[in-house]
Amino acid sequence: MISDVSTTNILFSENSFARDRINFNLNPYYEYKSETDRLVIDFNYVDYINDNTNTLYEVEGSTIHFTDRNISRRGNIKSRPAK
Repeated sequence: MISDVSTTNILFSENSFARDRINFNLNPYYEYKSETDRLVIDFNYVDYINDNTNTLYEVEGSTIHFTDRNISRRGNIKSRPAK
C-alpha cells in the first residue's frame, strides 16, 4: 500500500527468476611413494558461472501503474589452486 494524506493506492507485483548455473570441478591427484622419496601432485580447477535474470512486474489489481523491471546478474569465477 502506498498512501498519503488524501489517497491510498495498492501495488501488486510478482517476482520471477531465470537462473542458469554451471559448476565444473576437476581434481586430478597423483601420489608416488618409494622407500626414500615421495611425490604428490594435486591440482584443482573450478569454473563457476552464475547468470540470472530477475523480473519484477505488475499484476492485476493494482491501482497505480508499475513499469516492469529486469535485473541481470552475471558472475563467472575461475579458480586454479595447485600443490
